[in-house]
Amino acid sequence: MWVVLPKIEARTIQDLLDIGKGIKALRQALEFKLSAEDSRFELSPLGPDGFTLEVRDCSWVAHIKKANREQFLGRISESICSLEFGKFALEFGSDIIVEHDRGSCCPEGGCRFHFNFC
Repeated sequence: MWVVLPKIEARTIQDLLDIGKGIKALRQALEFKLSAEDSRFELSPLGPDGFTLEVRDCSWVAHIKKANREQFLGRISESICSLEFGKFALEFGSDIIVEHDRGSCCPEGGCRFHFNFC
């Protein structure tokens, strides 16, 4: 599921927005996706070294907190979020890599990902 769904989402957004491949298109698609999901997030401007996405409130964190399972946040972040954003980005080019700031996933909610070129 965490491999297939991001591919479907990325391709659907590419069609909806009539955008192609590349890091600029990826940034547009992430903005569309996260806005549609009512996420609070911030995207840095696109620069020569890519861009950074900071998710301010994460639905996973909210669910985990509700279940009193905060000790699993690191594993969830590694297992789900990194994989999901990585597969999403791959649809915009095999030369795009995602670096996850693993120390940023916290009970207050907030994850940071940097999208760059290989």
